[in-house]
Amino acid sequence: MTSNANRNLIAAAPELLDALQEMVGIVKKNSYPCPDKPNSNYARAEAAEAVIAKALGK
Repeated sequence: MTSNANRNLIAAAPELLDALQEMVGIVKKNSYPCPDKPNSNYARAEAAEAVIAKALGK
């Protein structure tokens, strides 16, 4: 990535985090846990939650 792209990404990070958190909530509310299907929407939402936790230093 170029330094301009990095700057743009850093500047957009708070909005990206907010949007991802909102989307995770919507997906988890509207789908069912499927432990036998790691590629399910619910599993992907849980993976996104792990990334969110990492971004928040948890």
